[in-house]
Amino acid sequence: MRRLYYLIFSLLLFYSRLLGQGALPLSQKDFTAGGTKIDRAASVMQTPKDYSIVLGGTTSSSATGEVTPINKGKSDFWVIQYDSNYVYKWNKIYGGTKSDTMSLMVDKGDGSYLLAGSSNSGVGGDKTGACRGDYDYWIVRIDKNGTKVWDATFGGDSTDILTGAEADSDGGFILVGYSLSKKSGDKSGISRGNKDYWIVKCSSAGTKMWDVTIGGDSIDVATNVILLKGGFLVGGYSISNISGEKTENSYGGYDYWTLFIDKSGNLVWQKTYGGNQHDFMDDAVLCTRGVTEILLGGTSESSASGNKNSPNYGMKDYWMIRIDSVGSVVWERDMGGASNDIFTDCISTLEGSYAIAGYSNSGGGPGKGVGTNGGSDFYFLKLTRTGAVYWEKNYGGALNDTCSWVYQNCDRGYILGGWSNSNIGFDKTENCRGQVDYWAVKLWVPTLPDFGNQTICLGAPMQFTDLTNVWPDKWKWNFGDAFCSPENNTSNDQHPLHTYSYSGTYDVKLTVSEGCQNDTVVYKKVNVLVNKVLGKMDLGADTSVCVQHEIELFNKKDIPAGSTYLWSTGDTTPSIITDTIGFYTLTVTNGQCSEQDIVEVDYCPEIFIPNAFTPNGDGKNDLFYIYGVGLREVEYLIYDRWGNHLFTGVSQDVGWDGYYKGDLVQIDVYVYKVKYKGINTKERVKYGRVTVIR
Repeated sequence: MRRLYYLIFSLLLFYSRLLGQGALPLSQKDFTAGGTKIDRAASVMQTPKDYSIVLGGTTSSSATGEVTPINKGKSDFWVIQYDSNYVYKWNKIYGGTKSDTMSLMVDKGDGSYLLAGSSNSGVGGDKTGACRGDYDYWIVRIDKNGTKVWDATFGGDSTDILTGAEADSDGGFILVGYSLSKKSGDKSGISRGNKDYWIVKCSSAGTKMWDVTIGGDSIDVATNVILLKGGFLVGGYSISNISGEKTENSYGGYDYWTLFIDKSGNLVWQKTYGGNQHDFMDDAVLCTRGVTEILLGGTSESSASGNKNSPNYGMKDYWMIRIDSVGSVVWERDMGGASNDIFTDCISTLEGSYAIAGYSNSGGGPGKGVGTNGGSDFYFLKLTRTGAVYWEKNYGGALNDTCSWVYQNCDRGYILGGWSNSNIGFDKTENCRGQVDYWAVKLWVPTLPDFGNQTICLGAPMQFTDLTNVWPDKWKWNFGDAFCSPENNTSNDQHPLHTYSYSGTYDVKLTVSEGCQNDTVVYKKVNVLVNKVLGKMDLGADTSVCVQHEIELFNKKDIPAGSTYLWSTGDTTPSIITDTIGFYTLTVTNGQCSEQDIVEVDYCPEIFIPNAFTPNGDGKNDLFYIYGVGLREVEYLIYDRWGNHLFTGVSQDVGWDGYYKGDLVQIDVYVYKVKYKGINTKERVKYGRVTVIR
């Protein structure tokens, strides 16, 4: 008998983590914030300790509604925070004397943020740096209470618009956007065309470390940046043909243009993705699950053309591209309805899929499964790592609702943030304060703990497969087996194994802990069946066929009446006769339970030994080998004519090269002794002579 294992009544399948990820999120709360004018949220996040909700964007309102401070200029950065119960905590504005527009917040992971955007304000208010040209990059570092720590301005002699930012591993920040400036101010590179990618690296204190300009001879707009191993992936869109740093022509209109730069700003590689019309890349997200994968997201007007294979469903669609670490396309897909679907943000979810956000005024159709409540709505969907849609949903009021950001909370739900001019109706529970307000929607994904595999045959190890619909942090299993197996009755593994000692019905409890949610519990009964064939299998030892070259295989133990037999040969008899080497499996089934054994049959051991070899280095017959079939154990020893032991080989794959103590032996006759065995056979010994010639 070579090995013993069991087959259970239900085949055990190892489901992937994504199996249960299709649950549609439920609306839990929405909140509106704003003053009498225009307020647009650019980012929404959650603090790590007290789980407060933070919204950041731009306001032109002053001392009205939720905008309690006085405006410092035409428009300012505005941040508002709610506690975990969505009760208002504080709000603050940051700005100079003119226009200050926030593009995004960068989460530092400790409750503090970098507010990143553009400004044409001079020194005044919260702005300590003079305006370099028209608009400049402007960043503001705030602590967890919203207190300004520092600000920094970067720009040249014309317009420089910041669109993306990311925290670097050294504590600093990488800033990206586009520039119309010549070499001037903080800009060290010359202009390539109309607009160029402008990338600025600054320290944790806001001091510029380096900058780089990258572009072609026309318009190139960087919109996002993510941190990768060894550098940064910078994405955006371009209408430039081959020129400057751009090495590929436009496919038609604007295309996605993605660059990888190293930690010093040197361009390593670049890729262009697009079709026959305009394609505007807006975001990228990194997801690492064994291999590095990057999802690029944007808005496309192109039909299937260029290197875009997906059809266009309307005027503008979401267009998602997954690439590998060097920019090669893994898959791409287009999503949208008959009108306009504008992509704005994507994230990698905790369970390894993708959450995609934007806004849409399209009705349902072949590329979109939901419509709108009126005007444009938040359009939110979830994709698998292979691009399949788990679910899609729209959220909005009767007028226009524009989603700019998605964030996954500690409770595995989501917050969608943006702005709205809708009053109460449909998904909106508060009236508009002014022209346009911040609007955020908190989505809850209910945790549904579950596990499969509820029937097992006695004696078989049961694989408990966690099928919880979201991504728990911790698992605690109680197998209901405390009386029989108290030391092994619990487990904290996600997919534990447990073997029951007796047949019967057991109450199993699974408790999952998930982020900041309360623990959730599921109880199920597990039925352990009586196994009449347990311990009844023994095909005997693996063996070699040496007598008459055939062997009868049969079970050596008594099998209960009513059992059925199935050999791997297809035979259904209690025994079979064979003269062919290989592995033979017998499965015996009684009722709902099966047991299985496997035995190996091999050739009778035989050896073939050469009588001479020529170790002269010409590549022909340079080594002395033992050749054979059916050899499971072999050892050979080489002696000279005086009985000195020169070499030992422990396998037929190990050859003697004719050397002893570093020197080639002389031409002579040498003695070998070979000991060998087959499977389950007695050891045999053979002596002989081999001649070394040259």
